[in-house]
Amino acid sequence: MYLSRRKFLSTSMAGLALAACRSFIPLSSPTVVRSTPAPSPTAAVPAPTASPTTVIPTPAPSPTPVRPPNFLIIISDDQRYDTMDYMPRTQARIFDQGVTFSRGYVTTPQCCPSRSSILTGMYAHNHHVYNNEVPLKETTFIERLHEHGYYTGDIGKYLNSWDGSYRPEFDFWTVFSGPSPGYFNPRLNVNGAWREHQGYMTYILRDYALEFLRKAAQQDKPFALVFAPSAPHAPADPAPGDEKLYADLSPYRPPSYNEADLSGKPEWLQKRPLLNGNQIEGLDRFRRKQLQTLNALDQSVDRVLALLDEQGKANNTLVLYISDNALFWGEHRFDDAKLYPYEEAIHVPFAVRYPPHTSKPRVESRLVANVDIAPTLYELAGIPIPPQVDGRSLSPLLHGETAWRDALLIEGWPLHRLYISYAAIRTDRYMYVDTEGDRPELYDMKDDPYQLKNQVNNPAYAATVTDLKQRLEQARPPQPRRTWLAQCTVPVAPLNSEQIAEGFGRKDLRRVEFDCTQSWLYPTGGKSPGWVIVAGDTRPAWTGHKLETLRMFSQSDRTETSEPFRIYEDDGRVTWPQGYLLPTSLGRSLTIRYQVAAISCRRCQPRQMTVMPGSRSALRPKNPPSWAIQRIT
Repeated sequence: MYLSRRKFLSTSMAGLALAACRSFIPLSSPTVVRSTPAPSPTAAVPAPTASPTTVIPTPAPSPTPVRPPNFLIIISDDQRYDTMDYMPRTQARIFDQGVTFSRGYVTTPQCCPSRSSILTGMYAHNHHVYNNEVPLKETTFIERLHEHGYYTGDIGKYLNSWDGSYRPEFDFWTVFSGPSPGYFNPRLNVNGAWREHQGYMTYILRDYALEFLRKAAQQDKPFALVFAPSAPHAPADPAPGDEKLYADLSPYRPPSYNEADLSGKPEWLQKRPLLNGNQIEGLDRFRRKQLQTLNALDQSVDRVLALLDEQGKANNTLVLYISDNALFWGEHRFDDAKLYPYEEAIHVPFAVRYPPHTSKPRVESRLVANVDIAPTLYELAGIPIPPQVDGRSLSPLLHGETAWRDALLIEGWPLHRLYISYAAIRTDRYMYVDTEGDRPELYDMKDDPYQLKNQVNNPAYAATVTDLKQRLEQARPPQPRRTWLAQCTVPVAPLNSEQIAEGFGRKDLRRVEFDCTQSWLYPTGGKSPGWVIVAGDTRPAWTGHKLETLRMFSQSDRTETSEPFRIYEDDGRVTWPQGYLLPTSLGRSLTIRYQVAAISCRRCQPRQMTVMPGSRSALRPKNPPSWAIQRIT
């Protein structure tokens, strides 16, 4: 049953006024532009724990802004909560002059879903951006602010699923395509025209932010700028001159690092091997590079805020700093990952400076999240908060009011991984995680901040488990009933001399209707080693089902992998986004399970299925082997 759609967890625990849960879905000629010379990269960088040597003026508070406030939303990329000591200028200008949210979270720890939640104030199960490939179709706060007379801009990253082309709700647009183009000589779409740039990405984006502020000063209207550099996202290449920073950085080895005992964790996580020497060395190197890239970001934020001071706009500008998600540095055996419901991925730096409301700097320990940003901007701009917004305005916390939520919903769909989805409740003290088809988890964050001991089966926590489980069931949307529709074993055959290439279809279907007749599974070869499975016949058989996931079981090593896939209308082929392939060491056979969300079924008799190899082009053998599908539940 669907629940009412506002404020998923209210202060009243009996009420739990929830957000209504929608149905579940899983160039012009280039111009070379040279950036303004960057600040001297060899300038001394303050030690991580030291304060800046310059005195930064605090904007004088004003009881009543003359007009609606300006908004400067700064979104870093893959930045952990525990890295702000490496950004002393930003710390001094924003965190030390406003409200620092020590428990700031993202509700889905992945770039595109999290940024979509920032822009809409909605949980991912409501805005339907479940991963980095899904486009956002909901109205954003930028669109509404623009409609209400704001001068709007976006500089840096928009959404992973967006191709970088100009969007009309922005008066100023300087954006790269996709997740991250690297740190040097980027290609940017500047107000509709693609341009090649020479220089370091963070400084180039800084210069565009300064240009935006100068143009905004000429407007007779308030401004709203999303400043979203790619730092410290991989590959985390530092600015010229910063490569030698933190040469004596101590290794990062918390108790959860390369966790030895995973017996209490879900089965999918227990299958992860211990990090090896090369992975450990790579993580140490990547961590240092991430911290190095923060130096250029710190200088850039400092310069942008200095211009606000020079323009006399700092007093009437809300400045908000957040990261779209964090990531692991080896905890729980994760290397370069961020999709999972543990503190290292969901806990992010989060602060607001707005002199009329934050004249007394302080640290706020109550739970806030990325979904709270949009409603905050709406309220301060005098725009009614749309009913579909799940978050809450931060304005009461900025004023020091006490009534607030005591729990957050965390959810994720880690595609390309070993399981399908999870949902979690993060309270002041506990973290309860329900992983689909696997062991639930309960962590007492007061006694076990590193999430080492799963207490879900501890009798002392039985009442807590029952309570949080019920609250989670109320908070998240109704889950579709999933069943294994079929299982089959595919003989693995070598390539032969009579392969032919075929192109892929283009149309991505939401509903899958096809019949299965034969099967092939062959290696792809070339530059993309691995295996790709492709379905061949599109005649309707399983009508009314949404095919969710293929699960692959290698009988040679008993490993399992789950991958997302798409069915194309013209030939029914199954493909993986971004060229994800199956592992190369499959042995002599491969077991495939098809998982579906059962809605209705007009004709559910077991069939056979065509499978042939392919990546961007498919390779089909002349006389492939075949196999039969047997229905399982």
